[in-house]
Amino acid sequence: MNNSFKRSLLILYGTSFLLLIVTAIASYTSIKNLLKSQQLVDHTNLVINNLESIMSVLKDAETGQRGFLLSGEDEFLEPYNGALRKAYGLIDETKKLTAENSIQQKTAEDLRNIVKVRMSILQTLINNKRKGIEPTLQQMETGKSYMDQARQLAQTMENRERDVLAFRTKNLNKFASSTPTLIIVASLLSFLVALISFLRVTSDLEKRNKLQNELVKKDEEITKRLNLIQEIAEKISAGDYKIKVNDESKDVLGSLAGSLNKMAESLDYSFTNLSHNEWLQKGIANLNDKMLGEKDLNLLTYNITEFIAGYIEAPVAAFYLTGDNGSLTLSAGVALDETKIKKQINKGEGLAGQSALSGKEILLDETGDTDLFISFAAGSIKPRAVIAVPIFYEEKLKGVMELASLKGFDSITKEFLRS
Repeated sequence: MNNSFKRSLLILYGTSFLLLIVTAIASYTSIKNLLKSQQLVDHTNLVINNLESIMSVLKDAETGQRGFLLSGEDEFLEPYNGALRKAYGLIDETKKLTAENSIQQKTAEDLRNIVKVRMSILQTLINNKRKGIEPTLQQMETGKSYMDQARQLAQTMENRERDVLAFRTKNLNKFASSTPTLIIVASLLSFLVALISFLRVTSDLEKRNKLQNELVKKDEEITKRLNLIQEIAEKISAGDYKIKVNDESKDVLGSLAGSLNKMAESLDYSFTNLSHNEWLQKGIANLNDKMLGEKDLNLLTYNITEFIAGYIEAPVAAFYLTGDNGSLTLSAGVALDETKIKKQINKGEGLAGQSALSGKEILLDETGDTDLFISFAAGSIKPRAVIAVPIFYEEKLKGVMELASLKGFDSITKEFLRS
């Protein structure tokens, strides 16, 4: 690919990207203004609806009062009851919606005062009716006068809002009509740039065919190596960290293969340690749970022995406690053949006695000096490995635990027993 071709592509794609950026900014601005105008229109409609609701509440109150005056029945006052509170609530909401318009604020306050007086007159006539005093023509005319004033103030505020609504609707229509046009123009320009780019690239394809043919073989080789690396990566992601990539090339893919091998080794080491630590912490936490509560010594040692033997998969286990004379007495056991095991031993005697005497754990990989046997229905066999672990409390020997296994004790198991 020559410099002229590169320069042409840079110009064409640069122009295309510029058009996309300009289109995106313009579309965002236009849509944002469209949404803002829609919100303003909705806001104005809400104010108008509130004003109409105020007058509706006053009419309902007046209707209820008139029905009561004619009939003297309290059930006609249902529309009147709570009308003042509803009207005040609607006026307060209207004031909040027109907080930026000082003229509307003043008119809303005047409307509030008129509503207060009008409702006071209605209440006075109701009270007089209860006393048997009929309303006078002057009282009725006064009430009508205040109602007309309230209606006029509400209409004035509504007219102002309708003027604002007309202006905002005009803006809304302007943005609604200009946004599609802007998007269509920008799309046409982007299409034109894409078409020019396509023609320019097509005209240079023949010049690249020769180079492409030379790269086919190399591409096949790289694809094969990439597929191999991909398969290895998928196996690593599935949890197989032992797998290796046999690619010793000095190029980028060779380096990638080496990095993949190092990553697999690192993951294997990290997850192994994490698994071991989780196993240790879980075992210690569960052991603590087994030791909670007040238990007699035999039950406590049995719970400890049973849990540890099960957790490390030791078929046979024994727990010896240190007596006052320094000897070790069997306190608890799991799957013990009591006919072949001593229930009391001295320090230095047997594996448990040696552990008590030295204060250290003792491991026998080739078992010989042990009384522990693993029993089966057909008989019993000696375990492959036996370990004795001394138990201290406040630096004093309290006992020894002896465990037998058919598969031996690895380092993580011994670390758990030390913990």
